[in-house]
Amino acid sequence: MVFRNIARKATDVLYPPEIACLLCGREDSETLTHGVCADCLKTMALSPMHEADSHTASVFVYECKVRDAIHKLKFNGEKSIGKKAFAGFLADKLQSLAWPAMDVIVPVPVHWLRLINRGFNPPGLMAKTLARTLQVRYVPHALRRPRHTRPMFTKESNVRLQTAQTSYAIYRSQGIVGKRVLLIDDITTTGSTGQVCCDLLLKNGATEVYMLTVAKA
Repeated sequence: MVFRNIARKATDVLYPPEIACLLCGREDSETLTHGVCADCLKTMALSPMHEADSHTASVFVYECKVRDAIHKLKFNGEKSIGKKAFAGFLADKLQSLAWPAMDVIVPVPVHWLRLINRGFNPPGLMAKTLARTLQVRYVPHALRRPRHTRPMFTKESNVRLQTAQTSYAIYRSQGIVGKRVLLIDDITTTGSTGQVCCDLLLKNGATEVYMLTVAKA
């Protein structure tokens, strides 16, 4: 018992428990949910409920605090937002859905130039953490992104779909054959990326594909 207490205290010194909100920095250890304080959480609008038979869902609406948090993760490299906050909220959302159990979790890939620039793939970071939480196999290289494109927020939906169709490809299908796949991304807008990636996974052996994102724009 004594040694256990010593070990716990040593762990707290080496890895102190999170007491500050990951989004605003305010110290509030009492009301943190996945590292986010109650005040920030109040401003994070939940995405509307999806259709019961839908294979896609999002946690939040892409605005205000959620948008800022995603930018901090993607452009400032604040990985704790992805690993603790977003992965936690994705797990909560998945638990609330009437979806069947998943066999594997796959992230939407980024182009290698962007991977070098950022040093990590945000959807991959969240997907890996989520897989560990759910004790589900993580398959990071089922998809690849051979074509580098500029951000598509201002483009029409048909242009986005055409671009997505030439931007993603299957890479290693062994891990998805005969499996029910959960696809993870940070943002969905028109749904073009998800549609293309889901079609690729299904055409290459997945039995079912569900997609879960942090936010819906």
